[in-house]
Formats: sequence, C-alpha cells, structure tokens
Amino acid sequence: MDNQFRAGIIVVALVAVGTGAFLYNKKLNLEAERQRFAAQEQLHQRNMKCADDGKKFAAEYLAEEASALLPQEQSAWDDPEFHYNTELQTCLVRTRFVTLGTVTYQHARVTDLSSNKPVLESYVKLTPDPGKTDGSFKEELSDLILGRPNLSRSAFQPLADALMRK
Repeated sequence: MDNQFRAGIIVVALVAVGTGAFLYNKKLNLEAERQRFAAQEQLHQRNMKCADDGKKFAAEYLAEEASALLPQEQSAWDDPEFHYNTELQTCLVRTRFVTLGTVTYQHARVTDLSSNKPVLESYVKLTPDPGKTDGSFKEELSDLILGRPNLSRSAFQPLADALMRK
C-alpha cells in the first residue's frame, strides 16, 4: 500500500507539473499573440498617420510645383503614393510631376517626410527623338538636381518600387 500511495502521489505530481507547463505555455502563447497584435496596431496607426501627413505634403508640394509653371505650360500629375517604410522607420511619399511642351520634363521623387528631403530623385528632360518615327523620346538628365544623385527613369523606378514595399 505504501508503494501504491507513493506511485499515486508521483502520478498526481506529474499531472500537476504537466498541467502547469501546459498552462504556462498557453500564457506565453497568449502574451506573444498580444504583442503581435499590439505591433500590428502600431504599424496600422503609423500607416494612417503617414497617409494623412503624405496627403498634406503632396498638396503643398504639387501647389509649389504648379506655381512655378509658365502660363503656356501644361502639367500632369500621378496620384501620390504613401507608405510607412518599416526598415527606414519613416513615412515616404512618392510623387511624379510632368511638364508638357515641346520639351517635356518629368520630376519623380520619393520623399522622407521626417526630414522633408528626397530619398530618391529623377529629373529628366524628354525631347522627341529625331532618329525615330514611333514617337519615342530621348532622355537627358536635368542639371536641376544638385548635391545628390539624379537617376534616369529606368534606374529610379525599381528603386522607388522597392522602397515603397519595405
């Protein structure tokens, strides 16, 4: 009977330890889930703030660019894109402005809103290519970008796409 009693106590102790471990793991899983949810909520809030700040920036930026146009010039804009880049931990805004005319200028950039400075920029002059009959343009980098790289359209696009996905 004494051995049976000891065996019973050992079984009860093992069940208690197993149950405790199970409940502890459940608590850890619940805490990890809470932290994941809090991180997702924080990222969602950053994205919402980024969109609000980006809309304000884009409106001001586009008004500034439009005010620099000559009366005979026409312009076209892409809708701005906003993205909170988790790698850089900042809000990015992607804009593209095109001035149409005999000579066409395209200014594309990705701006870091925390510093209000371009992260990437492409300012190019597009002129009809006299050697082609398909209406294609010859691209020249504009000299209006000083102190930072001015990228061609083909170099800018994949880099900007990557920044807006991270």
